Amino acid sequence: MKVKRILSAALVLCLVAALALAAGCNTDSGSGTTSSKPNPTASASVQDIYGEGLSEDVITALQSSGTITSYTMYQDQVNSSDWSDEFRQEMEFYKKYYGLTIKWKFQKYGDDLSKFLVDYSNGDAPDIIPLSYRRWPKAGNRQVVYNIDELKELGVVGLDHPEITRYEDVAARFRVNDKYYSPGIYYTTPAICAVNVDLFDKLKVKSPIEYYKEGNWNLDTYMQCCKELSRTDESGKIYGGVWRDHTYYLVANDARLVRWNDDYSKLVLTMKETRAIKSLEIFQNAFVNGYSPDDNGGAAYFKKGTIGMYIHDANNYAQNCKDYTFKWDIIPAPLGADNVSGEIPGECSGNGVVTSTKNPQGCINYFIARSQWSSLYNNQPYGMYYVDSFKGVYNDEQVKMICGLADHIGLDLYWGVSNLSSTQFGVFWDPIKRGTGIKEVMDAAAPVFQQAIDEENQAKAESEKANPR
Repeated sequence: MKVKRILSAALVLCLVAALALAAGCNTDSGSGTTSSKPNPTASASVQDIYGEGLSEDVITALQSSGTITSYTMYQDQVNSSDWSDEFRQEMEFYKKYYGLTIKWKFQKYGDDLSKFLVDYSNGDAPDIIPLSYRRWPKAGNRQVVYNIDELKELGVVGLDHPEITRYEDVAARFRVNDKYYSPGIYYTTPAICAVNVDLFDKLKVKSPIEYYKEGNWNLDTYMQCCKELSRTDESGKIYGGVWRDHTYYLVANDARLVRWNDDYSKLVLTMKETRAIKSLEIFQNAFVNGYSPDDNGGAAYFKKGTIGMYIHDANNYAQNCKDYTFKWDIIPAPLGADNVSGEIPGECSGNGVVTSTKNPQGCINYFIARSQWSSLYNNQPYGMYYVDSFKGVYNDEQVKMICGLADHIGLDLYWGVSNLSSTQFGVFWDPIKRGTGIKEVMDAAAPVFQQAIDEENQAKAESEKANPR
């Protein structure tokens, strides 16, 4: 049931007064120095801070969040003395308006659940974890995060907050059996196709942008662009295109190596589906024919101006393109003829509330506050679909396109299945890239993938037996 009651006049007046007082104190409480950038809450309304149409009970709960612990991949977030001005402002926002303090624990990049499971067994787990591609579906299968029904049973409020429900479509991907595990979204960024406009103009090749405007932009026309643009001339090798992540080829054609069965109760191997084979043929052709560099240096080649197309997630691309010397533009990533779901490549992480937390309400409050902050700080109504790195990179039209794509990101589950995140390349992607027959590769890789799937399904069954839900 959605909360429809409006704030009482008295409460609104009290909150407005509190916000006005806080806005006038734009001083770093830790060091006594003034932030170098304007405080985005200086002219914010009550609705900007907490959201619209909330009951007094929900507002009260949001203001009393307490302390939660989270992992971070950045050492400078662990110690407050190393925080940037922007990050310090964000932490002050949580403290002033939500009564929230966050303690940070360092976790190195690339670690899936190994450190977490050790911390969990030792009673030292964080209160929240992003359900990123290396952690999902592991976290749900092992029941180390709450599903939304359990949070409701715990009496947590705010699960119908607009900053939770606005992401329902993409959050629904984080499901096991008939239970949903992600209240809102921690992070999402769709794949886009960046185009070196100058290179296509110089070589007089029809641009992906032209195909897109015609309504004829897909995997076939992508390969056509690759074929026509790729060459070796007096300046050296020119490549047609490169994709940041191999799995993007699969998702673009509605293919997966691993899927859930119809009722989300069991993982199944689907690498030999026809649409998967078609995707892998395109992937292989791009490397065998020299349309893509085979040394994983796509970003460097694109920066040098020797690649025409770069399929990359919008956030990471924005962080790397600010000093490009050529004219570029972006369009959506191309999709295949077998894509009927409309799901697109990209990255998406759900919100996970760890079952050992003593403060589940504070966790939900943080998810809400983080999305509210993102909208305020970026002066845009996009919440978690709009990130700081977009500033000064994309124009308004491009931002609208990116954020319009964000609800359609499709997950490729195998990254979070047993040990496949570390074994996949040697047994699967690398031999395909080198030109080994796809059927031959699949026949050799299928037992490795199936063993990992069996292990994951077994871990799920054991968890459900030990803790029926």
